[in-house]
Amino acid sequence: MELGMDPKKGKFRLDKKWIKIGICVLVAGIITGVLIGLFSDSQQSEQVVITFDTGGAGEIDSIKAKKGSRVSLPTVEKDGYVFAGWHDGVKLINGEGTFNYDTSLVAEWVSESGDLFIVIFDSDGGSIVSSRVEKCGERLSMPEKPTREGYEFAGWKNSAGEEVSDGAKLKCESTTLIAAWKKEDGDEEEIDMNPGAVPVTDISLDKTELSLIINSSEKLNVKIVPEDATNKAIIWTSSDPNIVSVKKGTITAKGIGDAVITAKSVTGAVATANVHSNVEMVKLTVNREYIAKYTELGAKNSATFTVTTVPDAKLDPAVYVWEAPEANGATSVASFSPNGKTATITALDNAGGMMPILVSVKVGKQVSSTIKVIVEPKLVLSGPDQATSRNVVTIHSSVDIDDSGWLVNRKTRGLVENRTPKGQDLNFTPNCTNVGSGSFQFTVEATTRAGQKATHTVTCTP
Repeated sequence: MELGMDPKKGKFRLDKKWIKIGICVLVAGIITGVLIGLFSDSQQSEQVVITFDTGGAGEIDSIKAKKGSRVSLPTVEKDGYVFAGWHDGVKLINGEGTFNYDTSLVAEWVSESGDLFIVIFDSDGGSIVSSRVEKCGERLSMPEKPTREGYEFAGWKNSAGEEVSDGAKLKCESTTLIAAWKKEDGDEEEIDMNPGAVPVTDISLDKTELSLIINSSEKLNVKIVPEDATNKAIIWTSSDPNIVSVKKGTITAKGIGDAVITAKSVTGAVATANVHSNVEMVKLTVNREYIAKYTELGAKNSATFTVTTVPDAKLDPAVYVWEAPEANGATSVASFSPNGKTATITALDNAGGMMPILVSVKVGKQVSSTIKVIVEPKLVLSGPDQATSRNVVTIHSSVDIDDSGWLVNRKTRGLVENRTPKGQDLNFTPNCTNVGSGSFQFTVEATTRAGQKATHTVTCTP
């Protein structure tokens, strides 16, 4: 029968041949779908998924790879630490690894300030050898020998081509050891010092000499050679973190002095920068400019100096270098006692005149202005005890007196005329002619800038 219209009944009729063809097509589609599904499952079973736990260094996408194939692994960075590799729960993997099942890798970190370092074993085409985290000063225990088809393992060598044997003591720095191989015909293979995992051969900094003001920061940038190096992690250290600290290449001035900043790759390439840290300005002040040993109750027998810096910073007391040359020696009229950001000068016996003491302070490379403190001799007033009315009287002081430091008090009815203070002398004219018969007393009082006081009495007769 054929597909067509039955003229008698007005209906379609279906040929058996076409029914058979349709059934074959349907069966073929089902078989094809099944085969595609089986192939897809087979493909998925040949893949592994690798996930990463960076331990606080950010997120990394998982990797899908063919089961048993070599997979290049990413590197990560974390402030204050050096990336040692990925740990699969059994061994440490660095650079690349082989995976036969889904694996979760956890980042292994070594503190920059600790006593640990990383040893990377580059098998140079052989079976993968896990990296090691070693303790400084301890002898190296070699891992199991790697294997390589057609070759015999001939030992480990450093980047300089020197053989490193079991029990060797390595420098306390991250190191890459490369496998040496002998072909089965007996000839040793020449080591490629730049194998699959490309090592860093050299690094340099964009600045090698810097001066910073305390509390300021600056970024050091590293140039890595070659640019396609596998592990570009840099270990940053400071010779004195109390002076200049460093974190991921950013240096911060913290104290006064000099520090060397060192950048080091995991292969041992080194670059350094010399940094001087200082303040911008040093200011020196003093609480009084005149002192004397002989003041009442010792109230003003000493002066205190205080340093302020710009910017204001809490500094090591040792950075303040004081200068007071006149306060040194057995014949000095003052003693000098520095104490970090303050210093005290104390008056001693002074048989001479007004003695200046010059004081300054140096902080780092900045020097303050010089301040002068005067040490007064003992105050003594001298002059006539008797005076005739309207005759000039001169009272002399052993100390230079400020004008306001002279005072004349009339104890009775006498008058004082033409009072003229001038430095160490006071001139005045007593007037007692119009106060009747008898004598009258005038008291001259002097007060020095350091607080010494003395009096002198003059009796006036008409």
